[in-house]
Amino acid sequence: MLFRSILTNKILAVVMGPAGVGMFGLYRQLLDTAAAIAGIGSTGGLVQGLSSTEGEARLRRLKAALILNIVAIQLSAIGFIIMSPTIAEKYFQQSNPGIELAVRWLWLPLALIEIGMMLWNLISVSRSFRWLAIVMIAPPAGSLVFAYPLALECAQDNQWGYFGLLLLPPTLQILMALPVIAKLGWLREMRLAWGVEARRDDYFHYFRMYGSSLIAYLAGFVMLMLVPPMILANYGADHVGFFRVAWTLGIQNLSILFASIGTYLYPMLSGAKSEEERQQLDRKSTRLNSSHVSESRMPSSA
Repeated sequence: MLFRSILTNKILAVVMGPAGVGMFGLYRQLLDTAAAIAGIGSTGGLVQGLSSTEGEARLRRLKAALILNIVAIQLSAIGFIIMSPTIAEKYFQQSNPGIELAVRWLWLPLALIEIGMMLWNLISVSRSFRWLAIVMIAPPAGSLVFAYPLALECAQDNQWGYFGLLLLPPTLQILMALPVIAKLGWLREMRLAWGVEARRDDYFHYFRMYGSSLIAYLAGFVMLMLVPPMILANYGADHVGFFRVAWTLGIQNLSILFASIGTYLYPMLSGAKSEEERQQLDRKSTRLNSSHVSESRMPSSA
C-alpha cells in the first residue's frame, strides 16, 4: 500500500505538480485519521480477540466486533455530513462547495476501509499469510490503472477525482477478500455470530485494545491534521505536497518494520498454546526486526 501511495503521488505530481500531491494528501490524511479513530472493532483487537478464543467465546468476540464496526461507521458518517462545511473551511482553507460535498461522502471510503481491514484481519487470524499478502497488495496495485485518468479529473479541479483515488483501493480489496473469506469459513462464522449474545467483557476487550492505541492516534491527529492546514495557509498547496512526499518516504521503513507485528506476530502469539511457543515466536520476530533495522540504516557518511 505504501508503494501504491508513492506511485499515486508520483502520478499526481506529473499531472498537477506539488499542488496536486498536497491536495490529495489533505484528503488522504483526513480519511486515514478518521479510519484509525473509527477502527475500534477491525484492527489489532480483532486479531488478538479471535486468535486467543475458540467456540462460542470466539463467536461472541466476532459479534461484538461487527456491532462496534457498524456503530463506528454510522457515527463517522454523521460526523462527516455535519462537519463538512467546517472541515472545508478550516482544514482545506477554502469554502468550496465541491470540497464540502466530497468531504460529506468520505464516510463511504471510510466504511470500505473498515470492512477491508476486518476482512484481512480475519484472514490473518486464519494464518493464511499467502492469501493475506495477495489481498493486501494486489488490489491497491491494480487501482493504479485508474490513477492517471482520475488525476486528469483532479487537474480539472474535479474533487471527485480525489474521491475516486480514495474509493478504488478498498473497493477492490473487499472484492478480492470476499472469496478468500468464504473459503476460510468466516462468512459462516459471521452468520453464526449473529445468533449469540455478546457479553460486556467482549466489548471491553476492544475498548481496552483501542484505548492503548488512543495516545498514538491523538499524536497522529495533532501532527497530520493540524500541520498540513498550517502549511497550506502560510505557504500554499505546493508545500503541502512536499510535506506529504517527505512524510511518506520517511515512514516507509517504520511501516515495513511494524507490519510484521499486525499481520504475523499478533495472531501467532495470541494463538500460542504454551509459554515456550511464545518465547520462540518472540525471539524469531526480534531477529527479523533487528535484521530489517540493520539493513535499512542509513550509512554514516550519508
